[in-house]
Amino acid sequence: PFDEDFTKRFSKMVLVKYFLADLFPKYSKMVWSDVDVIFCNEFSTDFLNIKENDENYFYGVYDKIYPYEGFFYCNLTYQRKNQFCKKILEIIRAQKIDKEPQLTEFCRSKIAPLKIEYCIFPHYYRLSEEHLRGVVNAIYHNTIKQALREPIVIQYDSHPYFQIKPWDYPFGLKADLWLNALAKTPFMSDWIDSIARVEIGSEKWHRYHSIVAYHYYFPLWKTEEQIAHDALKTFLDHYFSCIHATIKQENLGMFLNHYFSHAHAEIKENSLEAFLNHYFSHVYRLPKNARKKLFRVFVKHCILIPLKSFISKTLKILKLHALVKKILIQLKLLKKN
Repeated sequence: PFDEDFTKRFSKMVLVKYFLADLFPKYSKMVWSDVDVIFCNEFSTDFLNIKENDENYFYGVYDKIYPYEGFFYCNLTYQRKNQFCKKILEIIRAQKIDKEPQLTEFCRSKIAPLKIEYCIFPHYYRLSEEHLRGVVNAIYHNTIKQALREPIVIQYDSHPYFQIKPWDYPFGLKADLWLNALAKTPFMSDWIDSIARVEIGSEKWHRYHSIVAYHYYFPLWKTEEQIAHDALKTFLDHYFSCIHATIKQENLGMFLNHYFSHAHAEIKENSLEAFLNHYFSHVYRLPKNARKKLFRVFVKHCILIPLKSFISKTLKILKLHALVKKILIQLKLLKKN
C-alpha cells in the first residue's frame, strides 16, 4: 500500500510492526523485536500477563518522550477491535512522515511502558548513576541500576563510534554476549574468516583504526585531563603487549593479527610518533597543575613499574625475591599485601 517515495524513507521491516494484527489474524498478541539484540533473561511471564481486554496497542520502553521501536509487546486483539491498522495507514497517507517516532505519536497514549530491562544499551554500563538518570526516562530512575545487573534485552544501537555492532567490532561493550551466542552456532568459523581478512591499509582497516582510537584513547565523553592520564597508560599497555606478544594458533592468530592490526600495525610504521603527536595536542590544553600530575603518571608507568617488574623478575631468577621482600617489609618500604 506504500508508494516508492515512502518506502525510500522506511523499509518494509520497519513498517510491518504496525500491521501485525492484519498479517497474523489468528494471534491475540505478539512479541516484536529488532534483530540487533541479545536476550539475557527469560520474559514469558510479563508477556503472558498481558490481558486481551487491556486497552493498549503496544508495550515498550520509553526514552525521554517516545517509546523505543526496537522491542514491543503487541496487543493484536485490541488493535483489531479499534481498527488500528486502518487508522495508522490513513495517518501515513495523510501526513508527510519521515521519522518513525511520528508513526507512534498519534497512539502514544495507548503504548504502555515496559520495564527498562527490555532495552539496555551497552554504553549505559560506562555511565555514572548521575549520567544514567540524565539519559533515561524519569520512570526508570529507581530501577536502572538493578536493570543493568539483570537486563532482559541488550540492544546494540547504531553509532559510528559511540556504539558499534559487535559483528563489526567485537571488542566493544557487551560484545562478549553476542560472541558467546555466535560460538554456539555453525556460523562462528565463517564470521572469524570474514572479519580476519582485513587488509592493512584498506578502507575497513582505517575504519577499525579510527574506532579504536576513539574508544580506547581519545573518547569524547572524557575530559582533557582524563584523556591525558588514561590514553598514555592504555597506549603503553597496547604498545608493549604488541612488541612482546606471539600468537601461535594459526586461525586465532590470523584473526587477531589482522583484526588487531588497526590497533597495533601502525606501531610498525611510526605509530608511536603518530600517537604522541595526537596525544600531546590534548596535553597542551591542560592547566599547569594537571601537567604535573600527568608527569607523575608518566614516571610511574614508563619508569617505575617497568623497573619494578625487571627487578622483581631478576630477584626471582636469583632466588632472592622472598628475602628482599621480607627485608623491605621490615623496613616499612613495602606493604605485606
